[in-house]
Amino acid sequence: MERKNPLIFIFSVAVLAAGIYAAVRFFGQTDETRIQRAIYAAVAGVEQANAARYGRILSPFYEDDEGRNKLVFLAAAADIFSSFRPLRVEIKQLTITLGEIEGTAKAVIGFKCYFKHLKDGKLYYEAGRFEADFQKENGEWKIRSLRYIDADEVLSIQTVA
Repeated sequence: MERKNPLIFIFSVAVLAAGIYAAVRFFGQTDETRIQRAIYAAVAGVEQANAARYGRILSPFYEDDEGRNKLVFLAAAADIFSSFRPLRVEIKQLTITLGEIEGTAKAVIGFKCYFKHLKDGKLYYEAGRFEADFQKENGEWKIRSLRYIDADEVLSIQTVA
Protein backbone atom coordinates (compact mmCIF):
# COMPACT_ATOMS: atom_id res chain seq x y z
CA MET A 1 0.00 0.00 0.00
CA GLU A 2 1.27 3.45 -0.92
CA ARG A 3 1.67 6.10 1.83
CA LYS A 4 0.38 9.56 1.11
CA ASN A 5 2.20 12.68 2.12
CA PRO A 6 1.12 13.60 5.72
CA LEU A 7 1.53 17.32 4.93
CA ILE A 8 -1.36 17.15 2.47
CA PHE A 9 -3.56 15.62 5.17
CA ILE A 10 -2.53 18.26 7.74
CA PHE A 11 -3.08 21.08 5.24
CA SER A 12 -6.53 19.69 4.32
CA VAL A 13 -7.56 19.51 7.98
CA ALA A 14 -6.33 23.09 8.57
CA VAL A 15 -8.29 24.41 5.57
CA LEU A 16 -11.40 22.54 6.70
CA ALA A 17 -11.06 23.94 10.24
CA ALA A 18 -10.60 27.48 8.89
CA GLY A 19 -13.70 27.05 6.70
CA ILE A 20 -15.80 25.83 9.61
CA TYR A 21 -14.55 28.68 11.80
CA ALA A 22 -15.39 31.27 9.12
CA ALA A 23 -18.85 29.76 8.56
CA VAL A 24 -19.63 29.80 12.29
CA ARG A 25 -18.38 33.39 12.62
CA PHE A 26 -20.38 34.57 9.62
CA PHE A 27 -23.58 32.58 10.02
CA GLY A 28 -23.46 32.29 13.82
CA GLN A 29 -23.78 36.02 14.47
CA THR A 30 -27.22 37.33 15.24
CA ASP A 31 -28.40 40.77 14.20
CA GLU A 32 -28.24 41.81 17.85
CA THR A 33 -24.58 40.78 17.98
CA ARG A 34 -23.81 42.72 14.81
CA ILE A 35 -25.50 45.84 16.22
CA GLN A 36 -23.64 45.47 19.51
CA ARG A 37 -20.32 45.18 17.69
CA ALA A 38 -21.10 48.26 15.61
CA ILE A 39 -21.94 50.24 18.78
CA TYR A 40 -18.73 49.23 20.55
CA ALA A 41 -16.66 50.02 17.44
CA ALA A 42 -18.27 53.48 17.33
CA VAL A 43 -17.51 54.00 21.04
CA ALA A 44 -13.86 53.11 20.40
CA GLY A 45 -13.86 55.66 17.57
CA VAL A 46 -15.31 58.32 19.89
CA GLU A 47 -12.61 57.62 22.48
CA GLN A 48 -9.94 57.94 19.77
CA ALA A 49 -11.62 61.00 18.21
CA ASN A 50 -11.61 59.05 14.95
CA ALA A 51 -14.47 60.45 12.86
CA ALA A 52 -14.11 57.77 10.21
CA ARG A 53 -14.58 55.07 12.82
CA TYR A 54 -17.54 56.51 14.76
CA GLY A 55 -19.07 58.02 11.63
CA ARG A 56 -19.27 54.59 10.01
CA ILE A 57 -22.26 53.64 12.20
CA LEU A 58 -24.33 56.61 11.00
CA SER A 59 -26.59 56.18 8.00
CA PRO A 60 -26.25 58.68 5.15
CA PHE A 61 -29.93 59.41 5.98
CA TYR A 62 -29.16 60.05 9.66
CA GLU A 63 -31.09 62.69 11.60
CA ASP A 64 -30.99 63.27 15.35
CA ASP A 65 -33.57 64.75 17.72
CA GLU A 66 -32.19 68.24 17.05
CA GLY A 67 -32.59 67.92 13.29
CA ARG A 68 -28.88 67.47 12.51
CA ASN A 69 -27.92 65.33 9.55
CA LYS A 70 -24.81 63.16 9.44
CA LEU A 71 -22.44 65.88 8.20
CA VAL A 72 -23.61 68.45 10.75
CA PHE A 73 -23.39 65.86 13.54
CA LEU A 74 -19.83 64.90 12.57
CA ALA A 75 -18.79 68.58 12.42
CA ALA A 76 -20.29 69.18 15.90
CA ALA A 77 -18.45 66.11 17.24
CA ALA A 78 -15.15 67.35 15.79
CA ASP A 79 -15.74 70.70 17.49
CA ILE A 80 -16.36 68.97 20.83
CA PHE A 81 -13.23 66.85 20.45
CA SER A 82 -11.16 70.00 19.90
CA SER A 83 -12.01 71.11 23.47
CA PHE A 84 -12.31 67.86 25.41
CA ARG A 85 -9.56 65.21 25.51
CA PRO A 86 -9.07 62.51 26.59
CA LEU A 87 -12.52 61.06 26.43
CA ARG A 88 -13.62 57.78 28.04
CA VAL A 89 -17.03 56.20 27.44
CA GLU A 90 -18.49 53.36 29.46
CA ILE A 91 -21.57 51.52 28.24
CA LYS A 92 -23.60 50.87 31.39
CA GLN A 93 -26.68 49.37 29.75
CA LEU A 94 -27.42 48.13 26.25
CA THR A 95 -30.79 46.80 25.15
CA ILE A 96 -31.31 45.85 21.51
CA THR A 97 -34.76 45.02 20.16
CA LEU A 98 -35.32 43.92 16.59
CA GLY A 99 -38.18 45.72 14.90
CA GLU A 100 -41.33 44.15 13.53
CA ILE A 101 -40.30 45.41 10.09
CA GLU A 102 -37.44 43.35 8.68
CA GLY A 103 -34.10 45.17 8.84
CA THR A 104 -35.03 47.58 11.65
CA ALA A 105 -34.05 47.65 15.31
CA LYS A 106 -33.93 49.92 18.36
CA ALA A 107 -31.15 50.16 20.89
CA VAL A 108 -31.20 51.88 24.25
CA ILE A 109 -27.66 52.77 25.25
CA GLY A 110 -26.98 53.81 28.84
CA PHE A 111 -23.58 55.47 29.17
CA LYS A 112 -21.15 57.37 31.35
CA CYS A 113 -18.70 59.66 29.63
CA TYR A 114 -15.60 61.12 31.28
CA PHE A 115 -13.62 63.93 29.68
CA LYS A 116 -11.10 66.62 30.48
CA HIS A 117 -11.66 70.17 29.30
CA LEU A 118 -8.44 71.36 27.70
CA LYS A 119 -8.86 74.99 28.78
CA ASP A 120 -9.77 74.71 32.47
CA GLY A 121 -8.08 71.33 33.13
CA LYS A 122 -11.10 69.98 35.01
CA LEU A 123 -12.33 66.43 34.70
CA TYR A 124 -16.05 66.18 33.87
CA TYR A 125 -18.54 63.40 33.46
CA GLU A 126 -21.98 62.95 32.00
CA ALA A 127 -24.34 60.02 32.37
CA GLY A 128 -27.46 59.36 30.35
CA ARG A 129 -29.18 57.25 27.74
CA PHE A 130 -29.63 57.38 23.99
CA GLU A 131 -32.26 55.64 21.94
CA ALA A 132 -31.01 54.72 18.49
CA ASP A 133 -33.12 53.58 15.55
CA PHE A 134 -31.15 51.17 13.37
CA GLN A 135 -31.75 50.14 9.80
CA LYS A 136 -29.92 47.50 7.84
CA GLU A 137 -28.38 49.19 4.79
CA ASN A 138 -26.36 47.15 2.30
CA GLY A 139 -25.92 44.40 4.88
CA GLU A 140 -24.68 46.71 7.67
CA TRP A 141 -26.60 48.09 10.63
CA LYS A 142 -26.66 51.90 10.59
CA ILE A 143 -28.18 54.46 12.93
CA ARG A 144 -30.98 56.37 11.18
CA SER A 145 -31.94 58.53 14.17
CA LEU A 146 -30.66 59.18 17.67
CA ARG A 147 -32.55 60.62 20.62
CA TYR A 148 -31.26 61.72 23.98
CA ILE A 149 -33.64 60.06 26.45
CA ASP A 150 -32.27 61.42 29.68
CA ALA A 151 -29.06 62.69 31.14
CA ASP A 152 -27.70 64.08 34.32
CA GLU A 153 -26.00 67.43 34.26
CA VAL A 154 -22.43 67.58 33.10
CA LEU A 155 -20.55 67.63 36.38
CA SER A 156 -17.00 68.53 37.28
CA ILE A 157 -15.26 65.78 39.24
CA GLN A 158 -12.07 67.61 40.12
CA THR A 159 -9.39 69.91 38.87
CA VAL A 160 -6.75 67.85 37.10
CA ALA A 161 -3.20 69.07 37.61
